[in-house]
Amino acid sequence: EVCSAGTYSLPGSLHCFLCGPGHFAQAGSGDCSPCAVGTFAPMGSERCTACIAGRAAPLGSSLCEECVAGTFSLAMASSCMVCSAGRFAAFVGSSACDPCESGTYAPAGSGACMACDPGKYAPNSSGQCSTCPTGRHASRGSDHCQSCNAGRFSVAGSSECQACSAGKFALFESGHCAWCAAGRSAAIGLGGVGSPPQPSRFECNEGFTLDGNASGRTYDGHGAISAGATSRLLFDYPSTYQEQILDFLFLPKFG
Repeated sequence: EVCSAGTYSLPGSLHCFLCGPGHFAQAGSGDCSPCAVGTFAPMGSERCTACIAGRAAPLGSSLCEECVAGTFSLAMASSCMVCSAGRFAAFVGSSACDPCESGTYAPAGSGACMACDPGKYAPNSSGQCSTCPTGRHASRGSDHCQSCNAGRFSVAGSSECQACSAGKFALFESGHCAWCAAGRSAAIGLGGVGSPPQPSRFECNEGFTLDGNASGRTYDGHGAISAGATSRLLFDYPSTYQEQILDFLFLPKFG
């Protein structure tokens, strides 16, 4: 008697035996053959079935294994492939990896993209975030760094720009503030006269010279007039500077 498909018999055997999982046999076979990579077969199979995309099977498999998150596969794959840096696969059984959006990143084999930390940025499909250079800054999840305006500065990897203290100035996209030269002055957070793209014009404003031996009026400090709603401008400055500003403006013989 000829053995049916999915079974085999050894020479001189009186019985046919089922092919084991991951193997197959045509009718009348003397042995079973292993399924090729990317295919599978349960016990007693006549043929092997191809794995669909998102699943994989090595040689002689009884089933196709789903790709885990962070990996993917095409149809009839022998194994799942790791998503490259800047791409991710969020679900089990993925047939492809998706690119990370700008402002996010993912190392190889990721199941999700992560937002860049403050002071860093990333374009789309990035495997890591880059640090903002001096004179620029970025908030969390940024795709680019923003420039510090004149009168403000930042060190590399900053999430915001800091205002120059009184008596100092900074050019456009500066990494530090410089002292004003003798006879010139600058208010807190001010870069002087001018605007980009002429950063060389940013300098301290003309000041005045005090001569203790000269005759005339005595210098008692800076003063100012508050005209209604204009006093609200004080709140535009950081709280750490507000008291200094008030002292410079109204405290006699201060500054």
